Amino acid sequence: MQDEGKSQKILRRIRQLAYHIPAGRFCSLDEIAILSPKIAREYRRLNPITLRRDLDLLAEKNLLKTEKSKYCANYELLHSFLPETSVPLKRHY
Repeated sequence: MQDEGKSQKILRRIRQLAYHIPAGRFCSLDEIAILSPKIAREYRRLNPITLRRDLDLLAEKNLLKTEKSKYCANYELLHSFLPETSVPLKRHY
């Protein structure tokens, strides 16, 4: 991800986008644009290319998986960073 030169506002927008992408299914650009009121409000005033660019940035970092122009959160990557536990973790998504 090309963090260099990006303002804190842009990085915050991209981080919020990553938090709202579901892991259980792949979503199209139109679905992602309305996932939550916050995301819808943020991207409504921007060019649609900005949403695709932000999603591609997250996919480049392997935080998202892509399939036929649809996106899904890569929670397997996050699970690899969690410590081993004796109690299985519940999935809340």
